[in-house]
Amino acid sequence: SKIPELPEFQVDDSVQVPENDEQAKAIEKERQKRAEDEASGSEDRSASELAKLRALPSSVVVPVVQSFEKDDDENCHMDLIHSAACIRARSYGIPTVDKLQSKRIVGRIIPAIATTTAATTGLVALELYKLVHGHPLERFRSSNINLAVNSYASFEPQACAKRTFGRKRYIRAGRRDKTLDVSIWSMVVLEGNLTVQDVLDYFLDHFDFEVTTIATSGDVSLYNDMFGQEDRLDQPISELFSSVVGEEPPERIILNVDGDFADDEDEDDDDDDDVDDDGDDDDDDDDDIPIPACQLVWRAGE
Repeated sequence: SKIPELPEFQVDDSVQVPENDEQAKAIEKERQKRAEDEASGSEDRSASELAKLRALPSSVVVPVVQSFEKDDDENCHMDLIHSAACIRARSYGIPTVDKLQSKRIVGRIIPAIATTTAATTGLVALELYKLVHGHPLERFRSSNINLAVNSYASFEPQACAKRTFGRKRYIRAGRRDKTLDVSIWSMVVLEGNLTVQDVLDYFLDHFDFEVTTIATSGDVSLYNDMFGQEDRLDQPISELFSSVVGEEPPERIILNVDGDFADDEDEDDDDDDDVDDDGDDDDDDDDDIPIPACQLVWRAGE
């Protein structure tokens, strides 16, 4: 029998093989940028589709059961998974990947059928429906399951503990413009390519709070007034992040600020009668200021 002819070799121009470490870093940086650009486009498309769905009357929206197929580009299954993965990655500081890499990862996932992981995922999804529909806290449930002993328990969760960030005199006066309720989920969001001085001015103008240190993820110090770093005041946070951390700054930079409230001669020092919402004496509140987490959202070129 005649051996069939081999097809002519065709060079795939999309494949890049680095010759050294510098080229490898450049290729990885380009791939990361391409993934972020694709993620931004996916988010915009998702927002557009959601807006169309919200405009439809509820009687028109009929859920249809889908059988997942990653290789069918017309069913939008991978678009949904890739968009959700990019949202999660950006939320937790995980490097994003492009749609093709997402498809490769999905193809290697072994489905969990009758495991605690699958049961937990289902329970989380039920609570997510309640969140989307805006149900009160009393409708939510925390669950404790153990498939090994066939034990299932659910109970009403407690409200997230909150404390108030602000001067005591503003808290007593109910000044909502000068105070902020803080929980473990609270986040002060600053927008724009702000400088260190801009961050200091924001907290001073809004809360009379003098920021003395600014750090980022991993407790990396970006600014500390004890070290005579006045030269950093006019530097953008993004550039400071790049020079100090040695990495390209993400579009959402987590900032951990610390400091104290500005001196005020009119501040009432008589705190003997001060009590928290839970009835506890709060004489030590000045030593434990509930400073909220901070996030800087910026884009290159701003």
